[in-house]
Amino acid sequence: MGDWVRYTIIFSFWSQPPLKSASEIVESLSPPEVAHLAQMTAFLESLGAGKRDHSGGSLLKHLVHTYLIVRSWGVSADLATAGLFHSVYGTAGYPSALIGFDDRDALRQLIGREAEAVAYLFCASDRESIFENVINREPYHLYDRRLEVRVPVSRNTLSALLTIDLANSLEQLPTHLDSISANTEDKDRYSLASSFLPEAAAAAMRNAYSIY
Repeated sequence: MGDWVRYTIIFSFWSQPPLKSASEIVESLSPPEVAHLAQMTAFLESLGAGKRDHSGGSLLKHLVHTYLIVRSWGVSADLATAGLFHSVYGTAGYPSALIGFDDRDALRQLIGREAEAVAYLFCASDRESIFENVINREPYHLYDRRLEVRVPVSRNTLSALLTIDLANSLEQLPTHLDSISANTEDKDRYSLASSFLPEAAAAAMRNAYSIY
């Protein structure tokens, strides 16, 4: 028998880049937007968000980083602002409210009607009712826990809520990596919801949850 030549083939795999750092995202924003973000952050600080714990840090840090993640996906500043205030009235998972529902008019004046409306729905709706729409056809509905009624929503509004929910989860990955990566329920939910997400958000979701 003749001599054999053995070849070693090495396969290299790499994932998509991780989320950009907060400073990188801030540098990409216009000066007016940075100034408005500072104003809104100061408002949240005045409500005590900096003194409340959340995911290993302060609630304020979590909210600002959620804004920046959403904004990095190339969506509107209004949607990112809704992300910044996504727990302002308290949510089912984080019931500690910064302001009451009676203060909705004041918040509208600060962040705009569109952003406040999405933030309200995120706070008032049951998370299960958001995701159940992913497997249902239109018309879409959410369950308003505050009013105890089901309310109709558009596909665009549903997309906005799912985008904020994803950013909210991804923001917590650095301190909860093991638990979130092992959370097959969320992995399956986001995978099903990918068609409702902005392209950049869906890509970040697939990378974070190792969906190939």
